[in-house]
Amino acid sequence: MASVVVSGRLDADVKRRADVVLAQAHVLPGDVIRTVFQNIADTGKIPQREAAAHARPSLADFFRDCDDLPKAEGLDSLTREGARDIVTSRYE
Repeated sequence: MASVVVSGRLDADVKRRADVVLAQAHVLPGDVIRTVFQNIADTGKIPQREAAAHARPSLADFFRDCDDLPKAEGLDSLTREGARDIVTSRYE
């Protein structure tokens, strides 16, 4: 069976944390990649993150949610100084 090399980029912190878990389980990163690709090939589906509830929303989601907010009257004409005064008044 011919093999290929698969490469990708990960956040350094994610890799560091995953390496700890893999080392404890005596599993190599290549084993995980082979398992995931085999699962995709067998099922035709991409595995979903188990922690989807903790997934960071996308920037598009943020802007969509912002569009749904009611218009804040008076803020469109608020100056930098006015904003500073509002914020500082809360801490006086």
